[in-house]
Amino acid sequence: MTARTVHQLKVWMPDIEPVVWRRIHVYSDTTMYGLHAVIQVAMGWDDSHLWEFGARWDSYGHNGREASAYTIGQVLPEVGRTAGYVYDFGDHWVHHLEVEKIHRPAPNTYYPRCSAGRRACPPEDCGGPLGYEHTLRAIRSRKGPRYRDLREWGLHKYNPAHFDRAEVNRQLSDDPKQCRYVMPAPWQEEVLDLSGPYPGAPNATEAGGQRVDHGAARHCRRQAGGPRRPGQGGEGPRPAGGRSAR
Repeated sequence: MTARTVHQLKVWMPDIEPVVWRRIHVYSDTTMYGLHAVIQVAMGWDDSHLWEFGARWDSYGHNGREASAYTIGQVLPEVGRTAGYVYDFGDHWVHHLEVEKIHRPAPNTYYPRCSAGRRACPPEDCGGPLGYEHTLRAIRSRKGPRYRDLREWGLHKYNPAHFDRAEVNRQLSDDPKQCRYVMPAPWQEEVLDLSGPYPGAPNATEAGGQRVDHGAARHCRRQAGGPRRPGQGGEGPRPAGGRSAR
C-alpha cells in the first residue's frame, strides 16, 4: 500500500496589493472539491458563489470536469506545478496556486492545515479588485456614501491586515463543533467514481430501452435543484458556521 503524501501549496491573490496569501498543507489524495473547501476556509471566504480551477488545459468545478472525481495529486503531480482558482464569477477573485513541496505527513499532525499567511481576504460582494480599493478608501476616510453602506452592512470595522492562523486551523479541524463544514468535511470525501451510477441514479435503461447517460443525469440532477455542494453548480447552501472571523 502506497504511503500517503501531503501537498504544500502556496495560494495568493495576484490582483491585490499588498498580496493576500496562505500556505496550506493538504493530503495529496484530497479531491479538487476538497481543495476548494480548504481554500475557502484558509482565505476566509463564505463559499457562497461559483468557483473553478484551471490547470494546464483543463478546468475543474463549474462548467469544468467534476471536481470530486480528481485529486490534487492527479492535477498537480509534482513540485513547481501551478494552477488557477477563480471564486465568484461576478467579482472574479483570481487566486494562483503553486506546489512548493510534496512531503510525508508529520507525526501527530492533522491535515489539512494552514502554516502561514498574511492579510484578510476582501469582503464578499465588494465589487472585485477595484471595488476592494474603493472599500479600503472608504474605511480610511470614514465618510461618504460607500462608508455609509459599509456601516449598514456591518463591514465598516473590516481590518485588511487581520489574519488569524489559529482560527483558520480551528475551522479546518475534525471537531464537528469547530469545523466550518458539516462533517464529513469536503476534504474527507472519497474520490467520486464516474465509471458507474451515482447513489440514487436511475436504472441503466429507461422504459423505452434507451441507455441512460449517468454523467448527464448527474448534471441534470444538480441543475434541477437536487443536492448541491456549497458554491458549485449554483448559489447553494452555505457551510456550517457562516462567515469566518477576520
